[in-house]
Amino acid sequence: IKDANASTTASEFLEEIKNAEGDEAKTITLECEVIGIPKQDVEWFISFFSLISTKEISQGAKHTITRGGDKCILFINNPTPDDIDEYSIKARNQRGSRMCRCNVNIRYESIVIKIPYTGSPLPNVMLSDDENNITKNKNVSIDGSDRFITLTIQNGDKNTTGPYKIKLENNLSEDEVTLSIHVSEVPGIPQNCLPEDDCGSYITNQIIRKLGPDSGKWIKAAASRFPRCTIENLL
Repeated sequence: IKDANASTTASEFLEEIKNAEGDEAKTITLECEVIGIPKQDVEWFISFFSLISTKEISQGAKHTITRGGDKCILFINNPTPDDIDEYSIKARNQRGSRMCRCNVNIRYESIVIKIPYTGSPLPNVMLSDDENNITKNKNVSIDGSDRFITLTIQNGDKNTTGPYKIKLENNLSEDEVTLSIHVSEVPGIPQNCLPEDDCGSYITNQIIRKLGPDSGKWIKAAASRFPRCTIENLL
């Protein structure tokens, strides 16, 4: 009698998907290489940080899934900050299954603020941050018209948060106003039951996982709004 498993091998990732960061509206590509006999069934998943849930990804306008040989690729089309989450791929055949994960981060669009003003002639404009003149900063551009001053800050992140002073001056007078900018990001990785950095975002839940003694995989055990949680039936 021939052993049915003699010519089969379990799924194995030769190359796992890696953490990815991309610009808003520009396609992000997640790619891995998996082998095994017989050929695996492959499923992609997204874990929503905000909803504490996992959903299988299907082919559509938002996601394109391709497979060529051992290469498995997921394209995230027209990404927005809503696509900042954990992504995973599961490969499964009759000898078992394997899964790998990665995080996707999106760099936001530029911060654009239009400031109306009155006055003539066209004023000179100065932008300052903590008393430092940042008007000529490479991430800052200022455009003026006879009605508006348009302030653009490229690649805004949590470090962009803070008060800014914008000063208008011509040969007749000067005036200034303080702007308050707040940029939120996904909180940092939890350390000692608390996020390393909340990145300006309100933390609604924390997920506690446990290692399954039989499967050897981390599975969700509970969720809590607080830095404490009671978990039962661990054994």
